[in-house]
Amino acid sequence: MKIIIASHPTLKKNFFKNFKSYHNNTCDLVRNAKFVFLHQSTSLNYPILFKKKILFLTSDEINKLSLGKQIRYRANYFNKNPINLDRNLNKKAIRECIISKSNKYYEYINLFLKHPKSLKNNFINIFNEYFNEKKM
Repeated sequence: MKIIIASHPTLKKNFFKNFKSYHNNTCDLVRNAKFVFLHQSTSLNYPILFKKKILFLTSDEINKLSLGKQIRYRANYFNKNPINLDRNLNKKAIRECIISKSNKYYEYINLFLKHPKSLKNNFINIFNEYFNEKKM
């Protein structure tokens, strides 16, 4: 499987020497991905919207920071644990931590990505209706 890194927009250095790192292209990268590894950020929204498999990653160093708590919190929302890359990893442990499309995806969208009173209409339809009415 080809590994592609979608770097944080503020990151200036590529810390992944063996892999190419991309900036400001996360949405397209996730759309075309089979699987998404992440820490935590608003980039979590993309794999949820595109219904991709997810695996949260952490490390001993990250767990010492508030970031570690945020990663655990988000993974726990999906009833999973993050994978600590500094621990002995095995296939069974990794498989148990994979998050797949489930009712939690729809719940996440409804709770965090759209307003409860929003219309169930695509943005492009709303946009077209609005501007078509303005012409009249």
